[in-house]
Amino acid sequence: MEPNNIILRITSYLCHQQPSRCFFIGEQMLPLCARCTGIYTGFLIAFLFLWITALKKKFLHFSKKVSVISSIFLFILLIEGFLSSKEILTAGNNIRFLLGLLGGSSVGIFSFGLINYSFRGKTYFAKTVFSSKDLLILIGILLFLYLFKISINFSFLFYLWNFLIILGLFFIYLTLNLTFVSVFWKGKRATKTFRWKLSIYTAILLFIEILLIVFLKQ
Repeated sequence: MEPNNIILRITSYLCHQQPSRCFFIGEQMLPLCARCTGIYTGFLIAFLFLWITALKKKFLHFSKKVSVISSIFLFILLIEGFLSSKEILTAGNNIRFLLGLLGGSSVGIFSFGLINYSFRGKTYFAKTVFSSKDLLILIGILLFLYLFKISINFSFLFYLWNFLIILGLFFIYLTLNLTFVSVFWKGKRATKTFRWKLSIYTAILLFIEILLIVFLKQ
């Protein structure tokens, strides 16, 4: 089985993969619809940007403007997805991709905030703010990525987008499960015991979720 067919099979558990709602590069279809491609890619870019910024600025929380703007992006994504599912509003793939990028980045922002909270035992996060200016830089990166996608479709970029999608899938599910487990952790943090137990519990939760997704897909 070709690598692309394997990726399509795996991602079929997470996305409808309707050809009319997916991007094609040459004759090859990306493994997720335009909206899901945007969501997972946006999450990945936002989370990596936040992590790099955190190490540089040592921030712990977000300004109110960042929280409000991120909430608006996420709300618009959810509304567009709902209206589209009911066939009330039909947006083009480029719009779905853009809303996915912005909404996915919002999920990344809120997830990173939860991780910072759950790992509050770490000393390198001080109480400084991720500001609206930082958010504008992130939005600029996402808009550049959006313009890059809709403007340039060389055949070799098919593999780049597959890489971003798979990495985004890995990051979002690992991060969300890691956050879920760590939030309910009642023991001491920032210890070796905390780290390896957290890793084991997260791996078990991921395995259970994979089995559940496969079961529901049958």
